[in-house]
Amino acid sequence: LSTVNCPLGFAASLREELSTAEVRIIDCFGLLSSIYRYGQIAYVGGGFGVGIHNLPEAAVWGIPVFFGPNNEHFQEAQELKKNGGGLEIHNYEEFAARMDELTADPASLLKRGEAAGGYVKGNAGATEIILRQLTVLRVAKRQSRADS
Repeated sequence: LSTVNCPLGFAASLREELSTAEVRIIDCFGLLSSIYRYGQIAYVGGGFGVGIHNLPEAAVWGIPVFFGPNNEHFQEAQELKKNGGGLEIHNYEEFAARMDELTADPASLLKRGEAAGGYVKGNAGATEIILRQLTVLRVAKRQSRADS
């Protein structure tokens, strides 16, 4: 965060001031998904524990997404890493270095953000595809019963 030149310490901010804050730490259930739109980079928690939080919730806004190393069972994390929209970090030093790199290179920041947003857009409509497949399976199962 050294390139952001944030002073040490914290100041409270009202919701109305979110669009002008340089760093946002949110501790409020249900608000985060709509706040990602104000960011340039997102860190999505859970990747240092047993599960990772909702990566597409941040990526949909076209911003690169950082997350911890425990993500091997999460398809979104794997695909975001593969397309460049997601960045796996292992410790604070790596997090700080990657943040500094991205904030110092607007072209890379934009490219990674576009990759993250493109991943979400490319997977839009998944519910419809799944429902169609379930319908086919249901019809096949009924046909199988009728043939028995």
